[in-house]
Amino acid sequence: MCLVIASSGPVLISHEQHSIELAQSQMCLGDMSVLCGTRMSSDCEVKTIRIPRSLLLTICPRAEDRLALALVDQAPIREAIARYHSLAASLGPYTDVVGQHLIAQHMVDLIGLLLGTDRDRAELANSRGHAAARLELMRADVVANLSRDNLTIYSVAQKAGLSPRHAQRMFEQTGTTFTEFLLEQRLLLVRGLLLDPLNRWRKVSDLAHSAGFSDVSYFNRVFRRRFGVTPSDMRSD
Repeated sequence: MCLVIASSGPVLISHEQHSIELAQSQMCLGDMSVLCGTRMSSDCEVKTIRIPRSLLLTICPRAEDRLALALVDQAPIREAIARYHSLAASLGPYTDVVGQHLIAQHMVDLIGLLLGTDRDRAELANSRGHAAARLELMRADVVANLSRDNLTIYSVAQKAGLSPRHAQRMFEQTGTTFTEFLLEQRLLLVRGLLLDPLNRWRKVSDLAHSAGFSDVSYFNRVFRRRFGVTPSDMRSD
């Protein structure tokens, strides 16, 4: 099976004798064992996600009843699928086999929620795949916005469609807080900048500011506590 995503539409999908028109962000489930095709203008884009039939049927036993139908409801789940697919595509080549299998399971859980399933399986998919996808998307959002000195749990939670308290709990379940995760990523970013010969002539304070540290004295303290040397000493090494 495969999930077809109209990244930008409209897109016309042919599936055996059926035609399905998808607007932007809409999706449909297709059977890869039958003749399928797409028709769209040059400025439209389609993405597809291949799904093992047996794995999907374990979380959504009636998935085949939703074949060749436009999936237009549950916009938050569709958005999570599209964003998680993009994240998985960028991380996949650098992820080990176990990690790739986990990503695949999380994606199947999200698709199962989109298609609809019974209460017990929906609860499993929410607690496993949906929760993991939300956390990874929040982490990716943090890493992509480290230069913002006003990056907070509130802004990250809002983008994920969560309350700040719920988002904080999700970070804490991994053994860290949002603040600790943000600080660690900023410190790692500055360390990488310091070790890059291309930044040899940039001031340490400039590198700290570019990673979102507004207080250079605070940055120097936490950097030394984390790596055991001052930023200048790390650069001289």
